[in-house]
Amino acid sequence: MADLSNYVSQRAATFVQSTNRIAPMNQPLIKWNSSPAAAPLSGAPTPYVLNRQTAPAFWLVGTLWLVMASGRQTGNRLSLLEQLMPAGLGPATHRHPWAVEGFYVLEGTCSFNAQGKTVMAGPGTFVLLPRCLPHSFSVDSSQARVLNCYTPAGFELVVMSLGQPALERRMPSMAESAPTHSHEQIQILSALYGQEAVTALPFLGPPSPELLVTQDSDTGHGALRVTTAAEAQSTVLFGLSWYPLVTAADTEGTYDLFEVAAPAGAGPPWQISQQDEALYVLAGTLLLHLDGQQQRVAAGSWAYFPAGTSFRWHAEDVAARLLVFHLPGDAGGSSAPGFPAG
Repeated sequence: MADLSNYVSQRAATFVQSTNRIAPMNQPLIKWNSSPAAAPLSGAPTPYVLNRQTAPAFWLVGTLWLVMASGRQTGNRLSLLEQLMPAGLGPATHRHPWAVEGFYVLEGTCSFNAQGKTVMAGPGTFVLLPRCLPHSFSVDSSQARVLNCYTPAGFELVVMSLGQPALERRMPSMAESAPTHSHEQIQILSALYGQEAVTALPFLGPPSPELLVTQDSDTGHGALRVTTAAEAQSTVLFGLSWYPLVTAADTEGTYDLFEVAAPAGAGPPWQISQQDEALYVLAGTLLLHLDGQQQRVAAGSWAYFPAGTSFRWHAEDVAARLLVFHLPGDAGGSSAPGFPAG
């Protein structure tokens, strides 16, 4: 186990070295404690922007994984993986004892299973899986693209360790993307980074229908939650429509998530963020003002702003749509987006 732990450290170090906006290499790896959230890493994260062409890319079990956010980049608050998956793919029923998991479906359709129920999720659907809740899913369409987030971070290291750097930014075949370790090593990595088998452990092989089942008696730290912007009550602020998908009350305080509709030219004023903030552009293009520079941020892009960052963004000449994360979430459970007064 010590040898494998050292290997994971080396793979994480290689990943850190390949991205120039991540905290220094001499910081310790993520270490979990007995609380629901992991201890934050030392050192201050810095703002960064990634997209589908610049995010670190991995091949694993027929899937293209793009690491948009790692614990190194977010002070361990969040990891975000964009996944492009083929029809029929999905993990056996499992659970995450240390992390709240979320999925936002970008393209295609998936079936999510939890608490004895199956929920179909198409584009624009957010699925929240509370900590410890047994769950599985499968891809129903010819392919699906999803965002997969974990709070706190850590699970991304399983993907980085079992996968291989993508030779191309496309969905690989199963033959090109088999796990690079033995079953025993997959079990150890899963234990290190918070993944437990219920019917079987993900990445050990293709699941059969009986491995996807869940029980209505299954419990976790909350219930399965499925929502879309169309079902949420919007708040209009700065000319933007904010649709709360989940709040701190749903995520054990780790984050609030909004889907935001931005008319052409609209955006918040300059702000110095009081909490970490991140955005993922779903449609359109934003103009981002950061560090005295302007940058166009198109659909499929991710930007992260640690607390204390001074920044501004607005939609360009066409309407835009985006996801906005606030980390941690509003402890008061408010559904309104939080901005400093004045």
